Amino acid sequence: MLPGQTVEIGTGEPVEASSSAGIVSATAPDRWRWQAPSTPRIYPVWLAGADDTVLVRAAVLVPYREMRRGVLHGYRIGAYPRSRHGDPAYARPAGFIEVTEANRSIGVSPHFRLEQFVCKSGAVYPKYLVLQPRLIEKLERLLDEVNREGLRAETFHVMSAYRTPRYNRAIGNSTTFTRHQYGDAADIFIDRDPEDGRMDDLDADRRLT
Repeated sequence: MLPGQTVEIGTGEPVEASSSAGIVSATAPDRWRWQAPSTPRIYPVWLAGADDTVLVRAAVLVPYREMRRGVLHGYRIGAYPRSRHGDPAYARPAGFIEVTEANRSIGVSPHFRLEQFVCKSGAVYPKYLVLQPRLIEKLERLLDEVNREGLRAETFHVMSAYRTPRYNRAIGNSTTFTRHQYGDAADIFIDRDPEDGRMDDLDADRRLT
């Protein structure tokens, strides 16, 4: 969410919500409202129920409007095209998650870390990222299916997730509206035996297919 924006959190059961930043207020026993702080960062929000406590990571975005000529705080992103035929799915992102040396290894779900989704462009932090929750949810469901099939993978190797428009052009991709630019696409493979950055031979035919 953007700085100062408010999000509703529904749990389906009574909980106590708390955070080290922002304003937390109850709207019902199982519904809470969290107003984001003004400083972009990833903040913890704890939801404590009768049996356990869940940590939610809330990303307060650096607004898109802070970008100047395709550069955001020194990081080269490039220009986003205007929305495709007015389709909101192709609208310019509202903002970007700031990824730093300090926060890059934090979990964004049980089996995936923030740094797995950053653009391959540039070696210096901070970097900036667009990441949609629906992508993480899809990856977790796929990983669950993989494990049910007996492959026992802890995570996927994410070969490519977010791409800045500048990087997308640099690698020769002519797709102006690739979903990688909008934070809901990832190229993945299983890399567990051994973990070497290469696709595993899952069907044991001695070919990486």
